[in-house]
Amino acid sequence: MTYVLVHLRGDQATADADRLVEHVKAARAAVATVAGESPSHRELITTLAAAPASTSGVCIGHGHAGGLGPTPSRVWANAEQLAAIFRDRRLYAYACSTTGHETSLGARAVLAGVAVYVGHEGPVEAPLPLHERRMVEAVASAAILAFIDGEDDEASLRRAIHDAGDALLGDEEPIPYAYSGRDVPNFWTQSLLFDQLAFSLRVHRRGEART
Repeated sequence: MTYVLVHLRGDQATADADRLVEHVKAARAAVATVAGESPSHRELITTLAAAPASTSGVCIGHGHAGGLGPTPSRVWANAEQLAAIFRDRRLYAYACSTTGHETSLGARAVLAGVAVYVGHEGPVEAPLPLHERRMVEAVASAAILAFIDGEDDEASLRRAIHDAGDALLGDEEPIPYAYSGRDVPNFWTQSLLFDQLAFSLRVHRRGEART
């Protein structure tokens, strides 16, 4: 399966996603990769028009009901513009708060012409602090890579995140929860954040209503 990767990069949070982007690209070569504050819609449409019909899209950036963008206050593409770019294609948006109900960005993008929209309901939080980027890359990319490979079943994508998290947490005996602290990575804080990432994942699909 092929895909086009869009990295909306406009602040420190999206710059911190550089390693995630490189991890995804190293695992699955993209047909095209564009990065910046405002990639050209026209160029992406042209690129996808020349790509196989099975080519999907992956966008990494900020998100909300109004659209995807390089910062929380700037919109690069709203629902209609996403549909114009990714019409009849599958799209994964690794961004905050774009799915989950009928007025969400994902639901409206599907109504406008996107075939399948995968995203997250609520904030997308890096599973671990910056010095543990290896875990961030492995866990956060698990669902993205499964999606690129053709998977867009909600339960299966969530399972991909859980499986990646379980593989990293291992079988070590966790420290007592009472002694855990969010500022120090440990079994409890890691598993909690992995769960939040997995359970925030939602899929909007043409022909399926979500309330």
